[in-house]
Amino acid sequence: MAYDPIPRVNAAGVAVWSAKVAGDSNNRNQITADGQMSWGPGNAAVDTFMSRSAAGITAFGEVDGVAAHSVYLYGSRSASGVNYERVSVTTQAAASAHILTQAAGSGVVRDLQVGKSTAFWAFRTNSVQPSSDNGLDWGESGARIRSIYWGTQALGPNGSVSAASFGFALEVNSGLIRTGTGILSIALTGDERFRWDKANGRTVIGSAWAMTWSSTSTADGAPDLFLFRDAAGILAQRNGTNAQTFRIYNTFTDASNFEVSSIFWSGDTFRITTSSSGSGSSRGILLSAATTISFQTNGANSRWQMDTDGDFIATTDNSWDIGRSAATRPRSIYWGTQALGPDGAVGSPAFSFASQTTTGVYLAGAGDLRITNAGTDKFRITASGVILSADDNLQWGTSGVSGSGLTIGRSSNNVLTINGAGVFAEAVSTSGTPTAFTVTGAAHTTLATTVEAPGVLFDASAIKQWATGAIVAQREFKFMAPTYAFVGASVISDAATVYISGAPILGTNATFTRSFAFWVAGGISRFDGSIQPGSNNALDLGTSALTWRSVHVGTSISVGTNPATTGDFNMQHAFQFFGRNNANDANLAVLEWGETVTDGIYIGRGTGVAAIHIGAAALTAITLNPTDGGLRVNGQSDGAGASTGTLGNAPGATDPDFWLPISIAGVAHVFPCWTA
Repeated sequence: MAYDPIPRVNAAGVAVWSAKVAGDSNNRNQITADGQMSWGPGNAAVDTFMSRSAAGITAFGEVDGVAAHSVYLYGSRSASGVNYERVSVTTQAAASAHILTQAAGSGVVRDLQVGKSTAFWAFRTNSVQPSSDNGLDWGESGARIRSIYWGTQALGPNGSVSAASFGFALEVNSGLIRTGTGILSIALTGDERFRWDKANGRTVIGSAWAMTWSSTSTADGAPDLFLFRDAAGILAQRNGTNAQTFRIYNTFTDASNFEVSSIFWSGDTFRITTSSSGSGSSRGILLSAATTISFQTNGANSRWQMDTDGDFIATTDNSWDIGRSAATRPRSIYWGTQALGPDGAVGSPAFSFASQTTTGVYLAGAGDLRITNAGTDKFRITASGVILSADDNLQWGTSGVSGSGLTIGRSSNNVLTINGAGVFAEAVSTSGTPTAFTVTGAAHTTLATTVEAPGVLFDASAIKQWATGAIVAQREFKFMAPTYAFVGASVISDAATVYISGAPILGTNATFTRSFAFWVAGGISRFDGSIQPGSNNALDLGTSALTWRSVHVGTSISVGTNPATTGDFNMQHAFQFFGRNNANDANLAVLEWGETVTDGIYIGRGTGVAAIHIGAAALTAITLNPTDGGLRVNGQSDGAGASTGTLGNAPGATDPDFWLPISIAGVAHVFPCWTA
């Protein structure tokens, strides 16, 4: 093959020197007038160009050409071109230009190093590396790389708080750093402020920092919500003097439909509430603890507890109150078993009143309950009964508890006083055998034998005084007759308004001289109704030892089982009078008529004789002597030398001064009488 260079002169752009190889139809090499050198395959137009672009600048590629061009710089190359190592610099219209290290056959792809001889970047198979570790920068202040894009990872050093691994040119001590295995931190101006700790599963913020939220949708808005660390284990939500609220939602559909609990400050008062809106429902609050729930005030002072038994207790005995006097009082307290308080004392009763703490109820001792008023015992309840203070009364009002109505009090030991009209009204019963009032006497023992012990004493000896005037009747004790009725025809054999079962009964070692079922010690007893014995002709009026002195009858006296029905004195059996003591005749037994025992008409026993006397007893009288049947005038001077005169059965010639009529058994009789 021959090489045939042919120099020629052509116009600009036309080869002034060219060369062909035998058989070539086109120049294999040529130089144009502008100095451009070009090469071709010999059978087609030249396609590789090199020229001077400017002073000191060699240009590869066709001038004004559009085809891609490459420049190979071989490090090694076999004669056949099968084995080589090279650098390829390629330009291509409308595409990226590149500088590549290439190899073929036995050649090795070498690093492409860009830079200075001692400071360069090495483009390796899978990476770009500086000539020395951590010795070169990409860009610098004022000559910065605009953007870096990567597909997998950007791997840097751990960094430090003073030189963040991912930091900022204007603030190299702020950025992202790795502070330990699984620990990623953010440093700001040389301090670690924020940390994610995988090993301990936590996110950590520096104690001087707060988590804040902007008031707008972007973080550059004014912050208005802050979370701080106040101290160890203390998270604080605060923002100067602005009251804070923390909410936990049960449901949230939107801002108009929700159920939420809130803890917040309002009006300088801390509050815990639940609320709802729209489709939300009202919910409650439950406080729960595994052991006790405590309530504290004044810092660390625990006041109240709900213990594990469910009891609500004060942490310090007898130190805290519920409510305040007339200010913040609970309305009502309800309990199911007991309200248990201390015993209290007379001046500080356990159950008292805020307006007067010395009035109330207290326990003076075992089984000794007392009511105190203004620090003084007034009422006492013991196992033995109810005791009022010695100076106090039991009183009923005239209207409710107002006014002074019936009053029961104590005037001295064992003396009960009643002020007012005391009325005991029995409640209505519809069954049983009700008794309105019962007094059961005690079985006393070893009483003093010289002192009377009445079972019931009604002392009406007090003086009552009225204004001047007339009273029809004054009766100190009244028994009003009851009315007994039945729902159908029925009979009560004996009914009485007052009943006495009998005279006192002799007990062990007792002897009665006399005993009475009813005893009126003095005065006249009045009966506006009949006196009737319980059995016919079986009971006496008086006894042989206790006789009636006089019986005054207004109409008649009937004696016997079937007496006559006429006359003033009717009897079927005889009368006997014994032991009549008379100031004028000690042996006189008498049935008399008259105003006194010394005058009138009397039938009796004179001195040693039975007689009918008319006149003064044992004095001047007319005597009907049953011995001789004569009528004797005692103390007369008309008998011959005698102190008495005797008349025969028939009247004498001298007429009597008057005749005395006497009715005997309903038959009128007359007796002659002379003036003494």
